[in-house]
Amino acid sequence: MAIELNLSVATSRLDMPLSHHAGIRMDMLRLDQIHPEVSGNKWFKLKAFLEEFKSGDYKGIVTFGGAYSNHLSATAAACHYYQIPLIAVIRGEELQQKENATLSFLKSMGATLIFMERSLFRILAKPENRNQAAQHFPKYLIIPEGGSGREGIQGASTIAQYIAADVDTICLAVGTATTFCGIIEGAAPQQQILGFAALKQADYLQSYIKAHTTKTNWILLTDYHFGGFGKHTAELIDFMNQFRQTQGIPLDFVYTAKMMYGILDLIQKEHWQNRNILCIHSGGLQGNSSIARLLR
Repeated sequence: MAIELNLSVATSRLDMPLSHHAGIRMDMLRLDQIHPEVSGNKWFKLKAFLEEFKSGDYKGIVTFGGAYSNHLSATAAACHYYQIPLIAVIRGEELQQKENATLSFLKSMGATLIFMERSLFRILAKPENRNQAAQHFPKYLIIPEGGSGREGIQGASTIAQYIAADVDTICLAVGTATTFCGIIEGAAPQQQILGFAALKQADYLQSYIKAHTTKTNWILLTDYHFGGFGKHTAELIDFMNQFRQTQGIPLDFVYTAKMMYGILDLIQKEHWQNRNILCIHSGGLQGNSSIARLLR
């Protein structure tokens, strides 16, 4: 069974009064519209791994993530459509007795769930420890947490094909920094790439980024996490609701809402002028199920 993907990715013009006064054009690359389940940047990060699986002698895929992971949801859907056995390793043994929409979805896609204690998870989920993870799961293809590593970066770099040459500023949310590295590699040298970290105290990602690109046309911004990964405030929720009402585009509270809030804050504080900004919608809307009661 093949995945029916919408790879003719649309770009939506954002009508933001704040940007009008500064002569700024703002567009949003709608990667969220690729597929309802394998959406956003997730498909691009998975591509090379799926190709590796098809060309190798594997009996299934193992990958890692938290209990609300967009990466796990997308991987489970892709494996379901391609009929690939999937083991989803969940961070935290204590979550075994809990259920949420993401875990229920993984099960509905046929994934086998393993809940792993956090110290071992931190080791096995890293791209540099794939060989060690493979010892725990022999004959399985290992996909690191978030699709990170060389294959994920390679796939994410192809997103650049949808970025127009006249764009001078590319903005995206950052989790593992895999997509961020891919965009840096795929973008033109004159284009500046701004990453908005969704995690608290995310400066450690600087070393990962520098290890995977020699380019310098990027900045990682770490002040728009709203309390940390998966955290939100009333201000962020109000911003999401207003954005959907005025632009007709849903944002997710983990990644893209924080990015958009940060962009508009920078326009106001830094007095940006005459820029062509592309904001990348990286999908992840399934994560909003946990705050559905707060959204209009």
